[in-house]
Amino acid sequence: QTIREMKGAMGKLMMNPSQLLTSIPPPPNELGNIFGGLLSGQNDPKEVVEMIKSRERAQQCTTYLRRAFPSIYHVMITKRDVHMASMLREHCSDGKVVAVVGMAHVEGIEREWEELDAKNK
Repeated sequence: QTIREMKGAMGKLMMNPSQLLTSIPPPPNELGNIFGGLLSGQNDPKEVVEMIKSRERAQQCTTYLRRAFPSIYHVMITKRDVHMASMLREHCSDGKVVAVVGMAHVEGIEREWEELDAKNK
């Protein structure tokens, strides 16, 4: 289902590629330097992964993705955060959970977890 939704989101973006290119906001300088270096071959992909492995950097990436490509962000991040938080809550109802998730999902899962707590009170 995620793949189908992602294709739909990408299809909408590609309907007008010239407008897409002019409407994408530039990334923050730090991200531009990291990913620009990757695309130009100056940064090794393994080094780039290490550079974005902090919670702060992951948050910068997801914030930019949400701003630049909201429909893709919704499918790749928001919907998956909601699903993972719901599944964790369902299978770990005592509230104590250890889960291994991608850094881009930590903030969203925490937010969804808190919303589920608020609904259950």
